[in-house]
Amino acid sequence: MHSSKKALVLVTVLLITTVLCGVTLAQTFENFTNIVASTGRSQPIIVQNFQINGSPAGEGDEIGLFDGTLLVARAKIVTGSISPSVMAAILEVIPPVGSTLPGAKPGNNIIFKAWQKSSGTETGNVVPTFQVGNGTFGEGHFRSFRF
Repeated sequence: MHSSKKALVLVTVLLITTVLCGVTLAQTFENFTNIVASTGRSQPIIVQNFQINGSPAGEGDEIGLFDGTLLVARAKIVTGSISPSVMAAILEVIPPVGSTLPGAKPGNNIIFKAWQKSSGTETGNVVPTFQVGNGTFGEGHFRSFRF
């Protein structure tokens, strides 16, 4: 099977698993609120495990993915655990005419931050282990990680 077809099958299976496991992406966020507007281009990023300070993430905890200081993807635990969950990182669009639409730039490093609702603290001390990908944004490719 071609690698892009494998990626599509994996993302589809993970989306179905996410729904069946009771994990949802919340509509409201308490900490990671200033996400960039959609550009119409995105990159799937799969979260396989999510811990904060060595403890499993709990209800209300959030994860944010950044390109520099620009928040390009986020997820919040509503029920259950976040494992696995698919986030869509918003990618930059440079049209032939007009202004650039901001988003993650392919090739830039993915910066991870987590927020723990119970303590109200945010940490940027997040070290992911990539199962697929190398820790950079890239159009047409998915990334899979755990931390």
